[in-house]
Amino acid sequence: MESGHSLPDYLQTILWFHVRCTTTLRMTPIESGESYGIQFADMLAGAVQAAFEDSNYEYLALIAPFLSHSRLYFREEQED
Repeated sequence: MESGHSLPDYLQTILWFHVRCTTTLRMTPIESGESYGIQFADMLAGAVQAAFEDSNYEYLALIAPFLSHSRLYFREEQED
């Protein structure tokens, strides 16, 4: 059965089975229109997505001085 809240389910699984912590998470859904934090995270994710998926670095360049990143996975370009 899917709850529709995969992130809390994932985090709970990590806590219980990987960290072996007995903490139980509680989630309170918030509409993005009611939270500047969610709106900011959405815009930040859009800037990163545009850079790495669309090769449009315009927005990421504006915030790059305030960020650091590590590339965990990468795709090697295949030659034709």
